[in-house]
Amino acid sequence: MSSSTKPGRRVERTRQDVIAAFRALLFERGYARLSVRGIIERANVGRSTFYEHFQNKEDVLRETLAFLLAPLADTITANRPSADLEFVVRHMWESRAMTGMILLGPSRRVVQRFLAELFEARIAELCVRRRSATPLLPPRLIAAYLAEAQLCLITMSLGGNDGCTPEAVARALFVTTNAGAKALLA
Repeated sequence: MSSSTKPGRRVERTRQDVIAAFRALLFERGYARLSVRGIIERANVGRSTFYEHFQNKEDVLRETLAFLLAPLADTITANRPSADLEFVVRHMWESRAMTGMILLGPSRRVVQRFLAELFEARIAELCVRRRSATPLLPPRLIAAYLAEAQLCLITMSLGGNDGCTPEAVARALFVTTNAGAKALLA
């Protein structure tokens, strides 16, 4: 094993320890009562070590959710619902206590803003690729609208009282987001 691989592994392990501590504390305390100090103590890392990897607790939340939100944002560029999208919706359903805590509490604004940023990046790519005319609305507003619409549908489906399957929610997310983006960007 070369010495150049050790720091990479150590860095990744530290990041994973911080994320694991964040998740545990998020479930125990909720986002509003979660602090960087608590994350540091739970992860057993130094304050400076934490700040080498993350700026604040919002940054840790974003890192924690990135793999879940990317397939949601990809719905505007895809031709059909992806397996990743179905996985994400099923995961959110199976983890609905945690998903509800994140989407119904103070962290929702952070999640919506992050998802909107992902949409905005994809909208910019689409506009460049299509060399399209000016969109109906500013891209930032379109991105915020699409993100909020998706989060609303996901949140409403978490109750489970409507008989809607995760696959149906994934299809609805794809159809509405894809069509909405096309209409607003035409």
